[in-house]
Amino acid sequence: MGIADLFGFGKKIPFKIPGEVSEVRYRIETENRENYPNPDRYQEIIASVKVVFARLDAIIAQGEYAEEAVRIKEDIKKKMGQLSEKINKHKEAAKKESHEGYVASNLEYLERKGMRNKAKTLFTECLVAIESIMKCCKEERLKDGTTMESATGELMRAMSALNTIYFKKHGEDKEIKKMREELLKKIQGLNNYFEKNRDRIKAQGLEENAQSVLAEIAGATKRLS
Repeated sequence: MGIADLFGFGKKIPFKIPGEVSEVRYRIETENRENYPNPDRYQEIIASVKVVFARLDAIIAQGEYAEEAVRIKEDIKKKMGQLSEKINKHKEAAKKESHEGYVASNLEYLERKGMRNKAKTLFTECLVAIESIMKCCKEERLKDGTTMESATGELMRAMSALNTIYFKKHGEDKEIKKMREELLKKIQGLNNYFEKNRDRIKAQGLEENAQSVLAEIAGATKRLS
């Protein structure tokens, strides 16, 4: 064994997935879980994937982490293929059901479906904000300089819009009701995360910020209808 190996020199540093790559994978997985993926969000994801692929291609060209980058790229292609298939499937179904009589008798259904999709967009923004808050507690550097405070602000904005526009007006809708329950679970999970990692957060000097965030979220949560 050489001296370099003995002291750990020369060992390859583990590949760190770029933040924008993790973000687009999260968005794809979130959309794939939807029963009715939103075509507009799908187009936005396609644009983001192109940027991410350019980043991964640059890493592949450098060589050192080519294998890891190729594996991630193939995984994204696979999941995008699944999402594309789902989108096309629903498009074909919509074409079959687009005759005049169907549209006339199902206008209320279509309006409700559109309402749910808009609510899901806000719900996804809440999930992303909660994830960002947790990452800030790990002192991870987030895209566009997101901080614990700015992520909390985004969460408050999305929660308020969800509550005012959807939870209060459409609270009896099955999917809206489920969305509210899932959001409350995610917020409880965030509280549990803070409690479990209290010592580490305190050691990082983030305890005061974390307590302020929890108090603000708790106040907003009480107002959810």
